[in-house]
Amino acid sequence: SSLSLGQYGIQKEYNELMDANLKIAFPRKSLEAREKIKHDVWEMMGRYTAEPAHFKYIFRNYKKYLTFENDKILDKLKDKPYVAFISHSGTVGLIAIPFALHKAPCSIIHKYPSNNLTNNLVTRSFGNGIGTLKFVPNTSNGTRDAMKILMNGSAMLAVPDQKFKTGIPTKFFGVNVKSPVGVAKLASHFNCPILPIQIVREH
Repeated sequence: SSLSLGQYGIQKEYNELMDANLKIAFPRKSLEAREKIKHDVWEMMGRYTAEPAHFKYIFRNYKKYLTFENDKILDKLKDKPYVAFISHSGTVGLIAIPFALHKAPCSIIHKYPSNNLTNNLVTRSFGNGIGTLKFVPNTSNGTRDAMKILMNGSAMLAVPDQKFKTGIPTKFFGVNVKSPVGVAKLASHFNCPILPIQIVREH
């Protein structure tokens, strides 16, 4: 079917990308070891895809599944402008839970897909409906949207993509790449703190 062919095309493309990146990151690992990493990545992707449907259950039973570190900083930053950011990978929607528990409002600039069903799936994957995160439509000028949020004394959450066409040229694992500067520029302009967030799957 066209769907299965499309899925195969996507998986083939990402497999090739993972092959290239793993060779750069782990040049001394054997092919078998790199294949094991790829297998584990695809297994995790399956979990990431399924988890948003269970966010509300996880939220109600968060003590059973989640532990937090330094989450009380959300209380200290409440009602103050700051820029939080998290890598756009994995189950990023789990970040909605600590924000909800601490009643800490925060806005995510979100590019709305033209298809409403797709939009609902995307926003749900970011934890929509379980917390205090507000989804702000991304206009043609995302920077202006972010500045408006911070000017109003609110917090914003940046979820940058992993592919950049602009930024400061640097090297990563010996490869020329672009390092994003948007979060740093916003924090510097508004003299507000940066709050990095990380999700670690322990089991």
